[in-house]
Amino acid sequence: MSDMQKSEVSSQKSAVEQIPALTVNAKQASAMLNVSVRQLWRLNSTGGLPRPIRLGHCVRWRRAELEAFVQAGAPTREKWEAIRHDSN
Repeated sequence: MSDMQKSEVSSQKSAVEQIPALTVNAKQASAMLNVSVRQLWRLNSTGGLPRPIRLGHCVRWRRAELEAFVQAGAPTREKWEAIRHDSN
């Protein structure tokens, strides 16, 4: 591979790394919310978070939805889903 090709591949990799993820895993979500991973799962099981999605066997939360959820005052899942339903 020539130096020019290596440079192009390197710039493509850095461009991909700069794209923010659409979904986050439990560790990333807990960091976003400044809670422990254990507390995140506890909140999820009691309906204190938006419903996660499953990608294969992976549980993920939509980054934008978590941000909107916090901006809305972190309502219960039931209220959050009603808010989302009313806005659509």
